[in-house]
Amino acid sequence: MNEENERELMMENEKASLVQKIKWYIIKPSRFFEKFKEKPKALIHFIMIFILTAIASIITSSKTEDIANQLPEGMSADQIELTRGINEFIKSPIAIVITVFVTVLVTYFFFALFRYIFTKLFKGEVTFKEMFGLVLVTSYPVAIGGILTSIISDPVVTSDLMDSILNKVNIWSIWQLVLLIIGIKVMFNLSMKKSLIINVGIFIVTTLFIVGSAIISSNLNNMVQ
Repeated sequence: MNEENERELMMENEKASLVQKIKWYIIKPSRFFEKFKEKPKALIHFIMIFILTAIASIITSSKTEDIANQLPEGMSADQIELTRGINEFIKSPIAIVITVFVTVLVTYFFFALFRYIFTKLFKGEVTFKEMFGLVLVTSYPVAIGGILTSIISDPVVTSDLMDSILNKVNIWSIWQLVLLIIGIKVMFNLSMKKSLIINVGIFIVTTLFIVGSAIISSNLNNMVQ
């Protein structure tokens, strides 16, 4: 690379616009994380992920409202009134927002914590704040995919094993996994091999946990029926 190209690259990095960062995020993630490493913000990305997840939850809730209002036969008038009141509260925007906020906070805290611990074990140069920011910024594909899925999916909730697998192993989660592998390598000075071990290992374990939960749930439903 000649001196002129190096100077242009430096100017590009210094003046990176939001559009440029989005472009890097999609087609040059290593460049994106090099820039993100300079200021690994967490709060703004937490807010954005929270908003996107809340939108997906509200859409899903609106599509399942009729199903939720279908009450079992044989209930007394008081039981019907109480059940409908509970359903209305659970489906209210404020309840959804509170639930989503707590869920996102707890989920991404542990999502970051496990990667922080293993990155430390592999001698990565990382702080928890940086890791928290990284897992949030890599979660946009999953959050956006959640909105698209909530729009086009069947509102009937099932515990089908294949559905559980597809909810975990899909184009959005794979994209996030790739971003995590590249991001941890670039930001915390780890080899690609170590980053692969950390992220693929955690991905496999969580996938097995979800599949196992689906199998247990399916077996319990069969026993009840």
